[in-house]
Amino acid sequence: MVLHGHIHNGVVVFDEPVALAEGTKVQVEPVSADKNRAVRPGTGDWQTAAKAAQELRESGYDFDAYRVQREYDLKHAGDHLP
Repeated sequence: MVLHGHIHNGVVVFDEPVALAEGTKVQVEPVSADKNRAVRPGTGDWQTAAKAAQELRESGYDFDAYRVQREYDLKHAGDHLP
């Protein structure tokens, strides 16, 4: 189970109501501010990630075209909103 929340005045405050018994032990892990990383250091298998990227390259996936389209979409996202 993953519970989302934030720190308020030095205390963890959950974003949604949580039904945990008083005294339940929990483990809190801060979310990385760098959300652009596909694999956080120390948490992923870099060999598997490299293999997946290689398979995409071999299949003809165009990383540059994806990047250009994503930049365009982000730049013009507000153009179609009221």
